[in-house]
Amino acid sequence: MKVPASIVSAVGAVIGGATAHSLENSTLDFKQADRDLRKLLADLAEAAMCFANASGGHLVVGIADRPGGLTALKGCSASVEDISKGIFERTSPGLIVNVEEYFHPSAPDVRLVVVAVAPGTEVYSVGGRVTLRMGAECQALSPAEVHRLYSARLNLDLTAELTDLDVN
Repeated sequence: MKVPASIVSAVGAVIGGATAHSLENSTLDFKQADRDLRKLLADLAEAAMCFANASGGHLVVGIADRPGGLTALKGCSASVEDISKGIFERTSPGLIVNVEEYFHPSAPDVRLVVVAVAPGTEVYSVGGRVTLRMGAECQALSPAEVHRLYSARLNLDLTAELTDLDVN
């Protein structure tokens, strides 16, 4: 996976002084890497599930929400493999994501990790909870909303009926 120009631009905006929080939207979320790998992986699994249940998106790991500028770039020491495996193991069904290291040209010593999440073909959950990305936030779905999302993903035609008519 090549890091998209929109991610390069967003990281550049943070380096330029914008807060990461102000740049988050329906397809972009910044995460500060927690020192506790289990907490980090739980947080990333929740965020990835949220994107997969919507239109997909990118997580940029290693950047604090506030303040802006170079001080926001904290870096991420978690391995690409740990992140990919951790998200898969914590989501149901297991969610496959693309994970890549990224070093911005203006901060070549700070290792960030970019997680690309495709729009899901199923309804994903973490610990039985289902969320969907709406704007810059993840919103919990009610059982009825989960059912509607599941039905939409299956592309069911509820008006289809069996018939005795011959097609010839």
